[in-house]
Amino acid sequence: MAQIARYKAKVFKDEYLDISLSLFESQTNRNKLSHAGEFGRFREKLLQNYLKQFLPARLSVAEGFLVPLLGQRSTQCDAIIYDRDTSPHMESAGGLVMFPPEVCAAVGEVK
Repeated sequence: MAQIARYKAKVFKDEYLDISLSLFESQTNRNKLSHAGEFGRFREKLLQNYLKQFLPARLSVAEGFLVPLLGQRSTQCDAIIYDRDTSPHMESAGGLVMFPPEVCAAVGEVK
């Protein structure tokens, strides 16, 4: 089991550091990326898929916003680990997904 986990971690590291850069690298753009938004989204999906491999079946990971009952929504969160069995599915027509903080186990950002 530990050997498989190490292998999956190595694959994630290679994809996150090397493959993502080679896919979006640009010699002409100022920030050296052909499309910074898609580069970030690609890395977010890599992290989400990596985390899903280690989560119990009742938990899942997605991107979205935290929306407390009596407050304003959070900024966009790249990785929200939530309990799919107790979470209401709150999605707006524009595709924004919102989670009550009570069903979330963890929140993370991809940098």
